Amino acid sequence: MTYFSFTDYWWFYLAFSVCVVLLLALDLGVFHSTSKPVSFRAAASWCIVWIALALVFNFAFYRYALWIFAPPVRPCCHTTGSCCYLGPS
Repeated sequence: MTYFSFTDYWWFYLAFSVCVVLLLALDLGVFHSTSKPVSFRAAASWCIVWIALALVFNFAFYRYALWIFAPPVRPCCHTTGSCCYLGPS
């Protein structure tokens, strides 16, 4: 099984690339347009912002992948107390 093939998810690859280019342009063109020394506090703050943004994207991508590729699960049978996994056999 191929996950996220380009032919099926070209829109995702395009959206991700556009988002990266826009965020890079925003960071370099708007937030840091002047050339002045950056303090340790400002650098640490920007690192936290970009890492948090990456973690949010990663969590959203993980949830999307679970939604698309999750194996079907049979509901639990309360009489026997067992749940059945119906993944690939």
